[in-house]
Amino acid sequence: MTLKGDFSAGQSYYAAVLPKESVKALRFCFCKPTGGNCEAKALATGTSEAGFSLPANGIRVVSGMPSNLNWFDGTISSKADLDTWASMAHYFNAAETVTLGADIDYAGGIWTPVNANEGSDHFAGLFDGNGHSIYNIVINASADNSGFFSVIASEQPRERVKNLILGKEGDSSLLDISTDACTYAGALAGKIKNAYISEVINHIPVTVSYTNTATTFVGGIAGAAAAGDGSYFGKCENYGSVSCNSGSTSVYNGGIAGIAYTGTTFDTCINYGKISHDATCEVGGVNCMGGILGRAGNSIANVHIVDCINYGTVETTVNVRASQLYFGGICGIDGQPADGVSDYALEVVTCRNEGSINGYNQSAADNNPDGTENKNKYTGVGGIIGRQSNKSIIDRCVNLGTITKVGNHSAEGCYGGIIGMSSSVDGMVSECVNGAADDDTKGLVVDAVQTSNKNLRIGGISGYGMRGNYNKCVNYGKVQSNGGKKNYLGGIVGNDTLGKVVECINCGEVSMTGANADGSNSSTGGLIGLINGSSTDNSTGEGCRVKASVSCDKAVNAGAVIGRYSSSVITGWGTQASPIVICSGSSVNGTAVTGNNYLTFAVGSDYGFQASGEAFGGGKNTLWVTFE
Repeated sequence: MTLKGDFSAGQSYYAAVLPKESVKALRFCFCKPTGGNCEAKALATGTSEAGFSLPANGIRVVSGMPSNLNWFDGTISSKADLDTWASMAHYFNAAETVTLGADIDYAGGIWTPVNANEGSDHFAGLFDGNGHSIYNIVINASADNSGFFSVIASEQPRERVKNLILGKEGDSSLLDISTDACTYAGALAGKIKNAYISEVINHIPVTVSYTNTATTFVGGIAGAAAAGDGSYFGKCENYGSVSCNSGSTSVYNGGIAGIAYTGTTFDTCINYGKISHDATCEVGGVNCMGGILGRAGNSIANVHIVDCINYGTVETTVNVRASQLYFGGICGIDGQPADGVSDYALEVVTCRNEGSINGYNQSAADNNPDGTENKNKYTGVGGIIGRQSNKSIIDRCVNLGTITKVGNHSAEGCYGGIIGMSSSVDGMVSECVNGAADDDTKGLVVDAVQTSNKNLRIGGISGYGMRGNYNKCVNYGKVQSNGGKKNYLGGIVGNDTLGKVVECINCGEVSMTGANADGSNSSTGGLIGLINGSSTDNSTGEGCRVKASVSCDKAVNAGAVIGRYSSSVITGWGTQASPIVICSGSSVNGTAVTGNNYLTFAVGSDYGFQASGEAFGGGKNTLWVTFE
C-alpha cells in the first residue's frame, strides 16, 4: 500500500484495507511527492504470522514504526544512507536511479549482498556510483552468489551499475569465500545477466579459502556472466587480488570475471591485480585463471574480449596438482560453441598482456574428481590464453610479459608467448605478436629446470600446436630452457603435430643449455622445435620467415627452421611457390647460416628428411626453403 502526503515524524497515520480476509501481510510505503513523483520512501511491515490482525470496520496501528521517518531521496551520502537503501532496495523499479553523493566509509562492517534481479521482488534500478567509493567493507560470502550485489539480472540488456569504486588501496575491504555455500563471487556481484556494467573499479581482494568439492567461480568484478541476450563490462578495472588459497576441486578465477557465457562482452577492461592459485588441489579438477577472464563456458556464442589489458601477475605458487591447469594473461581457456554456431564462439581481439605469467612445478592428478583415470594431463600457459580447445580466435593480440616455468613438471607442460596450446582444428591465432622488436627483454618464454620424463613444449607463439591455425604471427621474444629429457623449443611453435603455420616470422633467439645425458630427444628450431605429425594434412609453413640464433647443447638437434623431425608419414613444409625463408643474420650453434650452408643447417636431427626442392617419395619428408 502506497501512501502519499506531507508526513511528519511522531504522528499516527491510518489506512482502511478491505476485505480483511484477503490480507496476510501488510506493507506501508510512505512517500513524499517530489515534482509529482513518489521518489522518497519509508517503510513498515506487519504479517499475520507475527500476530498481525485487522479488526472488522476498525483501525489497526502498525507497530514498529520509527519515531523519525527515515526519508530517502535516492542519494547515498553516509553509511546510514547506504544501510537504509539496502533495506528498501527492492522498492526501486527499472526507471529509478540511486546515486552515491560521497565516498562511504563502511567502517569494517559486514555487508549482506543486495539482490538486483529485476524478475523478482529485488532492486531493479540503476546504481550510479558517481565516481565515489564504498570502502572498508567486508562482504558476507555465506550465500551461493556473493558480492556487493548477489545477482544483477535484467529481462532485457540495460545499464545497471556505473561509475562505482569498491574499496580503496590498503583499506580493510574483503571478500573471503570461507564456506562451501558460495559458488559465485565477485566484488561487485556473484553473477550478472543482461546487465551493462561500466566504469566499475575494484580494490577489494577476492579469496577462496575453503576447500570445496564443487566448482567455484570468482572474479574481481563478477563471479560469472550468465548466458543471455547481452552482458557488458565496459572500461572496468580491477586492482584487487583474486586468489585460491584452498584445495578446492576446480576454481575459475579472473581479474574481471571467473566465467562467461553467451552474449558477454569485455570492452576496454584492465586488470592490475594478482591472479593466483596458492594451494594444491585435493582431488584433481580443472583449474583456470586469466587476467581478464578465468574461462569461457560451454555451449556459448558471441563471447567477446576486446581491447583489454592485463598488467597483473598471473601465477601458481605451489604444485597445484590439478587434473588440468590452464592460465593466461587474458583468458585461461575457451569453451565449446553452442549447437549450430558457425562463427567463433569466443573472440579475443586487440588485447595486450604486460603482466608476468608464472607457472610453478605442476604435477597432474592421477584421477579426475569423479574417480575416473585422468588421461588428459596438461598444463597450458600463455601470454594471452592458456589453452584453445574449441572454435575461438585470438586476433591481433600482443604479449610483452614474461612467461616462466619454475620447477620440475610431471604433467605435459605447454608454454607459449601467445597461447600455451591449441587442440582445436578450428582454432585460429592470427596476426599476434610476442615481444618487441626494440627490446629483447619483452615476451621472454623461459623454463628454469626440467628433469622428468614428461614432454615440455615451449614456443614464441605457441607451446603445443596439437592442432589449430597460426597465421601471420610474429615472435621477437627469446625462447629459452635449461634443458631436460623431452624439451622442445621453437621460435613459433615448440611442438607441432597438426597445426597450420602460415606466413609467421620469428626474430627471437631460441636456445637450450644444460641438456642432460638423457636429453637426446630435446630439440630447438627457429620456427618449430619438434614436428611429429601423423597425417599429411599438416603440410604447412608456407611463407614463413626466420632471422634468429638457434642453439642446443645436443648440437645435432638444432635447426634454423626445424629442430627435430619425427613424423610417422611423408609430409612437407613450405611449398615451391611459397618457400620458407632463412634470413641473413641467422645462426645455428654459433655458426652463421649463409647461402652456401643453409640446407645443412635448415633442419636438425635427420629423421628421413629430404633437402629442399625434392618431391615427395623415397620415404623422405620435404622442406621447401630458400636463403635471403
